[in-house]
Amino acid sequence: MPLVNANMGTYRFDEFQLELDMRILVRHGRRVSLGSKAYEVLVCLVSRAGEVVTKSHLLKTVWQDTFVEENTLSQHIFSLRKALGDKANCIVTVPGQGYRFTGTVQYVPPNSSVRSGEEIVQEMRETTHIVIEEPIPPATRRAQPVSTRVPLYLLGAVGAVALAATAGYLWSHQPGPAGHLGVVLADFTNNTGDPAFDRTLTRALEIDLDQSPHIDVLSETDSAETLRTMGRKTDIAITSDIAREICERNNRQVLLVGSISSVGDNYLLTLEATACSTGKRLASAKAQAASKRNVLGAVDSLADRVRSRLGESAKSIQGYDVPIENAATSSLEALKAYSVGKYLQAQGKPFSDSLPLFQKAVEIDPNFAYAYGQIAFMFGNQGEHRLEIENMQKCFDLRTRLSAREKLSIEAAYADAQNDWPTAIKAYEMWAATYPDDWVPWVDVANLYTQSGQFEPSIRDAEQALKLNRNVITYDVLGRAYKETGRFADAKALIERAAREGKDSTTMHSFLFEIAFDEADSAALARESEWLAAHKDSLHDYFAGEEAAMQGKYKQADDLFRREVATDRQEGLKEFADSVAIEQAEMEREVGMTADARATLNQLGKAAQTDPDFALQHTLLGDLPYAERFLAAHSKDAHPDTGIFHREVPQMRAAIESNRNANVDAIASLTPPNTFERPHVSVLSQRGLARLQAGQPDLAAKDFQLILDNPGASFSVDRPLARLGLARAYAAAKNVPAARTEYQAFLALWKDADPALPPLKAAKTELAKLH
Repeated sequence: MPLVNANMGTYRFDEFQLELDMRILVRHGRRVSLGSKAYEVLVCLVSRAGEVVTKSHLLKTVWQDTFVEENTLSQHIFSLRKALGDKANCIVTVPGQGYRFTGTVQYVPPNSSVRSGEEIVQEMRETTHIVIEEPIPPATRRAQPVSTRVPLYLLGAVGAVALAATAGYLWSHQPGPAGHLGVVLADFTNNTGDPAFDRTLTRALEIDLDQSPHIDVLSETDSAETLRTMGRKTDIAITSDIAREICERNNRQVLLVGSISSVGDNYLLTLEATACSTGKRLASAKAQAASKRNVLGAVDSLADRVRSRLGESAKSIQGYDVPIENAATSSLEALKAYSVGKYLQAQGKPFSDSLPLFQKAVEIDPNFAYAYGQIAFMFGNQGEHRLEIENMQKCFDLRTRLSAREKLSIEAAYADAQNDWPTAIKAYEMWAATYPDDWVPWVDVANLYTQSGQFEPSIRDAEQALKLNRNVITYDVLGRAYKETGRFADAKALIERAAREGKDSTTMHSFLFEIAFDEADSAALARESEWLAAHKDSLHDYFAGEEAAMQGKYKQADDLFRREVATDRQEGLKEFADSVAIEQAEMEREVGMTADARATLNQLGKAAQTDPDFALQHTLLGDLPYAERFLAAHSKDAHPDTGIFHREVPQMRAAIESNRNANVDAIASLTPPNTFERPHVSVLSQRGLARLQAGQPDLAAKDFQLILDNPGASFSVDRPLARLGLARAYAAAKNVPAARTEYQAFLALWKDADPALPPLKAAKTELAKLH
C-alpha cells in the first residue's frame, strides 16, 4: 500500500473513505471533522493496516522536525477514535510499541479502473463538491431568492430563529447538505492603488460565498487564531502563501486568491481556486467592471462562477444568491468601514475601536442591515440591553431586502435580544438539523439550554459545536455547561486544552476562578485572580466582590462593587454599571443590610428603573408597589421575555402573596414549568424560605440542598446562605444533629465575615439554642 506521502487516490475501509488529494475523511458521503495532524496520523495508520506503527515513527512522520511529547500523539489518537465512532476499535493500542489499524483497507489509485470517470465525478460532488467544468455563464439571479444561511460575520454566535410560516417553507424546499466545502480566503491583491478596495473586496466575496449552503468560509477570527498558533502577528496581510498554511492547519480544502487591477476607468478582477494540500488549480474566473461603482457587481459575478466551477449546481446558485448591494450595501465606503470594523474585532481590539466604524457604516448607508446587527451584537456583549434592542429593531426592520438566509439570522438575533428562549431553541434545532455542519446553531442552542436549566442537551450540543469548530466561543459555551453542571474536572481539562491551542479567554479564566473558590484551592484562586487583573479584565473587581460577599466580607465586597460600577461608567457602559449596582443591592439585601440596599437602589437614575431586577429588589425589600407596576406593565408583552417570566415575575408574585400570608400560593408561583430542570438559584432560595414559613421544613431542605448540590450554577452569596437555610430547615424538622452540622459548616464558611452581619449573629444564636 502507498505510504503517508501519497497525495492522490482513496483509502476505503468499512463505510469510510480517505480522499488523499483533498485531505478529508468521508463517511456515508459526509465529511468527518478532523484536525490536520489527526488526519495525517490516520493516513499513516491506514496505509500500513495490519502492521504495528511505532510511536516514534508516527511522531517523526507527522510532526517531522517539530518536537512534541507522546501525550500529544495520544490526544490525536483519542480524537481519531472519537471521530470514527462505532468503528473506533479499528485503532488498537499495542502496549509499549505503538498502534495497529485492524480494519480491512482497500487503496484505489486515481487512475484505477475500479471506478469510472462518471463515478469519480459523482463521488467528488457528494463529498467535496469540487468538480472542474468548462466555463459557463454566471447563473441568472432570482428576484426572490430562498437563501437561509446564517453568516458568521453578521452576528458572531448569536444564532438563528425563523417565524413558523417562513420556517415551514424553507425546510421543505431546501436540499439537505452533503457536507461543506472548507474555504480560506487570501486578501485581495489590490493593484489599483485605491485604498477603498483594501479588505472591502475580500469581505464582499465572503458575504457572497456564505450564501451558499455548500461552502464554509473560514472566519477572520479563526484565521487570526491560527496566525497566533503559527507564531505570527495577527495584523499581517494574508498573502496566498500565508493563506495556504492557514488552510492546511485548519484542514480546509480550497484556497481562493483574488486580485483587482485598473486600466483607466475599467477594472479587471480575477479569482483562482486551488487545492490547499497540493496547490492544484481547481477553478478560476475573471470579471470586468466599467466603473468603480460596478466593482461590487463584478465580485458577485466572480462568486457565481467559482461556486459553479467548484461543483455547486446552477439550481443551488440561483436559489442561494443575492447581489451584494442587497445582501449588504451598494456603498463601497460603507462596506469599507464595516470591513475594517470586523477586522479589528478579529484582532481582539476593544469595543471602542470597532464600534465607531460600524456606526459610520450606517451613517453612510442607513439601510445597511448587517452593520446595525453588528452594533446590536456588540452592545449586547457589553450588557447594554436597551441599545442592543434599539439597533436590533433597525436591523430587523430592514430584513425584507435581504436573502431568506440572512432574514433568518436577523430574526434569530431579534428573538435572542427579546429573550424568547423557546422560539429560539426550536429554530436553532431546525437549523442544526438542516445544516448539521454549521457550528453556530449548535453553540447557540447549547447556550440557551444552559440558561434555561436544561443541562443534558446543553452539553450534548456544545460538544457537537466544539467538534465542528474549535474556537474561543465553542470552548466558552461548553466550559460554561460543564461548570454549571458541576463537572469541574471536565471544565478544567477543556480549558487547559483550549489554552494549549492558543484559545485562552477571560471567560474561561473566570470559570477557573469560580471553580477554585468552590474547591477551596487558594493557590488556584490567587493565580486566576492575578491572571484576570494582569489581562485588565473589566470584571476583575466584580469577581473579587462576589468572592468577598460569599465569605461574608460585606465591607470589602461593597467597596469592590462600587469600584466596578465607577469603572464601567467611565468606559461609557452605563446600563451594565446599573446592573452591577443592582446586584450590589441584592447582596446587601441578602446579608440583612436592608437600609444600604435601598440606598444603593435610590442612587440609580431613571434608565435603571426599567430593569426588571430593579423592581424585583425593591419588591423583596417590601416595596410592593414596584411589583404591582411592573406586573401590570408586562402583562401583555408582545415578546414575552423568558428570563423575566421564569425569574423576576414569579419572585414578585410570590412576594406579594407572602405579604398577605398566602404562603402556599407563593410556593406555587415559585415552581417553574417542566421545561426547566432547575430553577434559578434566587427562585430556589426564595422558595426554600417560603416553605419554611409555611411549615414545610422537609421540602425547604430539598430546595436549599439543590443549591448546594449544584455549586457551578451560581457564584453569589445565595450559596453560603443556602447552608444557613438548610440548618434552619433541619432545626425546624427537629433533626438536631443535622442542623448542628449545617450551622457549623456555615460558620466555618463565614469565619472571617464582618461580625455585625445579621445572618452571622443569628446563626450563632440559633446554634447556641440547639446546645
